[in-house]
Amino acid sequence: MFKVDKPNNGTSACYGNCAINWPAFSTSKITVPPGLSASSFGTITRKDGSKQVTYDGLPLYYFHKDLQAGNTLGQGVGTVWFAYTIPTPHA
Repeated sequence: MFKVDKPNNGTSACYGNCAINWPAFSTSKITVPPGLSASSFGTITRKDGSKQVTYDGLPLYYFHKDLQAGNTLGQGVGTVWFAYTIPTPHA
């Protein structure tokens, strides 16, 4: 998952060509990974009425070239796209 380092006022700012390269992350049910708080996750409504998942209020995106789990090819693209890293829970 990626976030964009631009002001967004809690809305998605990636449409058109941007959304081709950076599709919005959406799901019918948010599954919270271990070590993260469910209260950090939410959704926003995009212009087309679809829901987009947020983390700490920031919209989450995929990168179209990340074809396998763990890929982070979008890291640092345009100096505004950054991967979210999930902390490893301690035993």
